[in-house]
Amino acid sequence: MKPNLFKIAASPIFRWWLFALIFLSQVSAYAAVPNFASGYPKLDSAETKHRTLKLQVQTNETGKAYYVVLADGAIAPTADQVKAGQDDTGTPVDADKKGVLTLTAETEADSYIIGLEAEIIYNIYVVAEDSAQTLNIPVLVDATTSATTTRAADTTPPVFDNFGNSKTVGTTTIDFEVKINEDGTAYYVVLDGNATAPTEAQVKNGQDNASQDVGANKKGNLILTANTEAVASITGLTSSTSYDLYIIAEDADGNVGTAETFSFTTLAPLTNITGDYDNTGKTITSSDTFTGTITITGGTLSGTFDFTASGLDVTLNGVELAANTSITGGKLEGTITGDAGNPATLINVILSSTVALPSNII
Repeated sequence: MKPNLFKIAASPIFRWWLFALIFLSQVSAYAAVPNFASGYPKLDSAETKHRTLKLQVQTNETGKAYYVVLADGAIAPTADQVKAGQDDTGTPVDADKKGVLTLTAETEADSYIIGLEAEIIYNIYVVAEDSAQTLNIPVLVDATTSATTTRAADTTPPVFDNFGNSKTVGTTTIDFEVKINEDGTAYYVVLDGNATAPTEAQVKNGQDNASQDVGANKKGNLILTANTEAVASITGLTSSTSYDLYIIAEDADGNVGTAETFSFTTLAPLTNITGDYDNTGKTITSSDTFTGTITITGGTLSGTFDFTASGLDVTLNGVELAANTSITGGKLEGTITGDAGNPATLINVILSSTVALPSNII
């Protein structure tokens, strides 16, 4: 039956009954609170340390979970207070005693809780909400951090060694070295430049300051051996963009120090250089391409360059050669500056009569 014929044929009572049925079914679906999966929320016993716990949550709906960590015996907060990161009096709890998890239906999510004390009982209250922001009833998870061992208790967090001094930045990538003074694990996140700094717990959980998960390519961890360098690689960034990297280190006892940070800017997209090219304020790398007759004026060259290809005629005028740059072929004009400690190497390069070459090797 066509819809317009249905409207004519159906009685008003039937139409109202059908409308009410559909409306009530939608209200019921909207109002239903998310349910925790059997056994959740819970703690991962394998990750229970002197000062760290790992909370695990799973529900039947996509949404978010919120938690607060309170002293043993504290009065239970309301669902709204848990979501707001508050205790039962409405007082905000410390930044490392609350958190948010992004949930996918029927999928376990986890969050690390750090900065706790050894052999202490805590009350963790957890609530979940669905995409309609309907909160369920807070659930209590009792947690006890592990005891210290018979050896002297370690309460000192790892210390980074010259973090941020050794890094290689590309157009969409960064590689950086990490070293700490004891065995442990480093956790890091990459945020947009000048974003509000995350807490140490948020860094470990791969989140920004708003407890939102950062992209999978913008977080990670490294297993570290004392006083041994390890390299982390991040890809999939945006060229010509400023970022801030935050990192923490945790030892086997769950000690976590203050987050370290450094800022960096990815390089501009690769360029095909040809003709008269004003390089002032820019850096040409060996990844860029070169075509035909070229005069490059100003700026910096960094990397290894071979200008001997057939049909290529390159003149460098008043440029700076970055540390350990190597140039084969081409012609130099004007004052060519460089790095005195790590001078550039010039091979089969034509020098004009007025060229000046401080800090370079021919």
